[in-house]
Amino acid sequence: MSYQHYFQDVVTNLSIEDLFLLTYLKERGANEKFKSVSRKTLLIEIVEQQPSMTEATIRKSFHRLEALKFISLFNSGKQQKIYITSIGLEALELN
Repeated sequence: MSYQHYFQDVVTNLSIEDLFLLTYLKERGANEKFKSVSRKTLLIEIVEQQPSMTEATIRKSFHRLEALKFISLFNSGKQQKIYITSIGLEALELN
């Protein structure tokens, strides 16, 4: 199996919540470390926009997407910040 086929398979198996989160980060312009958004702010904004998504669901998505390297999390002072990576942007284009 080639890398491209593997990548397509991974993208195909993303959940609706994963895709929503990636799209939200892209639309918010959080596509570089210096444009990142605090995790707490994202949780609040997403739950307000999508009441069907719980904080637990969003946290699971964060962990899954970070493991896939589709998003990156880092500590900035006392806050954890998040941004979509170039691989995450590529996954959105495929979907």
